[in-house]
Amino acid sequence: MRQSGAVEEGHGRQRHMVGGAARQGVADGARSRGQTLGHAPLPLVSVLLRSPIQRIFGVEVERRPAAGPPRWEGTVMGDISVHGMIGSPFVRSALVALEEKGQGYRFVPLKLDALRTPEYRALHPFGRVPAFEQDGFVVYETQAILRHVDRAFPEPALTPRGLEAAARMDQVLNTIDSYLFADAGAVLGFNRIIAPRILKVDPDEEACARAEKRVARALGVLAGVLGDKPHLTGDAMTLADIALACHLDFLAATPEGERAIAMVPRLAAFGLRMAERSSFVDTTIPALVRRFLPKKG
Repeated sequence: MRQSGAVEEGHGRQRHMVGGAARQGVADGARSRGQTLGHAPLPLVSVLLRSPIQRIFGVEVERRPAAGPPRWEGTVMGDISVHGMIGSPFVRSALVALEEKGQGYRFVPLKLDALRTPEYRALHPFGRVPAFEQDGFVVYETQAILRHVDRAFPEPALTPRGLEAAARMDQVLNTIDSYLFADAGAVLGFNRIIAPRILKVDPDEEACARAEKRVARALGVLAGVLGDKPHLTGDAMTLADIALACHLDFLAATPEGERAIAMVPRLAAFGLRMAERSSFVDTTIPALVRRFLPKKG
């Protein structure tokens, strides 16, 4: 996975909802809200009160239980540890997969400087996120983690049984990594979140404009794969759906991503459907902060 370590830091940009036409086209009949949402500062992240894609289209969603057995409750859950930065769509994908399986885990939130330490490089020699640990076994790279989780905990299955559907899932996962994120999402994440909020420098507007075109192209291709199906390979959710929904939410925190998503109503509607699942509700930034960051005082 070619994500930049810096881009994985921070995920939050307070935005107003887009105009009524896009909102109506994506979530007709949903109840909209007109309030402006605030945020509370945390180290290198902003706490979003709602998922960006929900804020963009002004939709209140009901929490829908994830398939499979109930997840474990509590701050420390099971013998699995996932190391990563809050706000990363790659880290969130791994957490959502575990939530969908009903499998307990410990989430270890990291700051940017932790990625350079010898301790973390022992888990991930390239200093990226996430890294997965279980009983002394360590694996890094998001796709490897997702597939390991799906094989290790078979129910519910997140890989299609059919050869063609499984190939389509793999194709989408690689499209997300190579074109949606590496070619575009990383640029927008750096320039719209990292540069102004952390480095205190001006964004590269020309780079953002180029990235917006690449995002729009990638989303158009992915919308074609989705078609009129509820999920990318058919009726059942797969690892590809999890990854795409996490990246849509990440992109929606930037103005370019917001515009690009609004131009593809079927993908925006897909993102809203995925945001209703408890696995996504429980892995938003405020949910992870509440569950895993120590309380002050």
